[in-house]
Amino acid sequence: MMQAFAMRLVHLGMNAFVVGETSTPAIKNSDLLIAASGSGVTRTTLAILEAAKARGALTATITANPTGPIPQVSDIVVEIPWPLTKISDADQSPQPPGSLFEQAVLVLGDDMVMRLMRETGTTSEQMRARHTKLE
Repeated sequence: MMQAFAMRLVHLGMNAFVVGETSTPAIKNSDLLIAASGSGVTRTTLAILEAAKARGALTATITANPTGPIPQVSDIVVEIPWPLTKISDADQSPQPPGSLFEQAVLVLGDDMVMRLMRETGTTSEQMRARHTKLE
């Protein structure tokens, strides 16, 4: 979901990179690291956020658990008040664990992109022109 969000930010004309990709540059104090963790406790994500903060970057987390350790080290927390595996206490989701949160992250990312499109005056045509043409 975060890769899709980063791709759309690039289509907007912004610099966006994904942690773990070989072309991702070193993070610095003028950067923003955005992470998503439904549980708010994923160890790898926590370590990445701590490393980004140690280098002076601003950090943001999208989570369903704002009391977890990941949101506690983040400068900005966006809570998706969504059950991680259940639709309600009475009904178990037929989807695999985490799917509901991941779908909500995708919708949230697209909403942020549409807001940025309006704020920057970026058109769909401009974004399409930045889309890969290698297929």
